[in-house]
Amino acid sequence: MSQGYSITTIRQIAEAAQIGRGHLYYYFKKKEDILLHLYKGLIGNIHELLNNVLSKEIDPLEKYALRVHAFII
Repeated sequence: MSQGYSITTIRQIAEAAQIGRGHLYYYFKKKEDILLHLYKGLIGNIHELLNNVLSKEIDPLEKYALRVHAFII
């Protein structure tokens, strides 16, 4: 949404996702719930990337670079 979070409506989100508002409201009661869900997904992905990096037997400098990369992507 090019206009920013505070101005974007549930209707606009549903249209962009190409789903009905009722379907969206079934899973998310308010706009903040959508943002929280997306945030949790992002944090989960970063956590998974970091766990993969930390479990590798590689040079510590390379491990550090991979951790930094995980936060950037």
